[in-house]
Amino acid sequence: MVALALLPLPTSTWRPGDGGRQAGCEAMVAVSDQGQVIGVSRWGGRTGLVWPADYTARRAPDGRVEIIRPDGQVAVREGEWFLVGGCGTEASEQDIAASALSAFWMQDEPIRVEAP
Repeated sequence: MVALALLPLPTSTWRPGDGGRQAGCEAMVAVSDQGQVIGVSRWGGRTGLVWPADYTARRAPDGRVEIIRPDGQVAVREGEWFLVGGCGTEASEQDIAASALSAFWMQDEPIRVEAP
């Protein structure tokens, strides 16, 4: 089995079971021109994403980026839509997305959904 290289993925300290905000985000996983994992809304808006603690990203053999949960399972793949709770904020000092004006801090586990 070939080990897949990990990609940079901004994460927070939030873990399942921690308190969270009540905002929601529905987006498609995409990769920016700068190589950052971002969310794209059904209207084409782009936002930086801050994933829960211990999530990672890798490029799969088919070339798509996969977001991996702490248990090693794929949470969502590039081109797939997801829904998640959390809160929106201005882009952080972590420079999570150089091309994004805002960021969405996930405070829940993302759930795959059908494309809108």
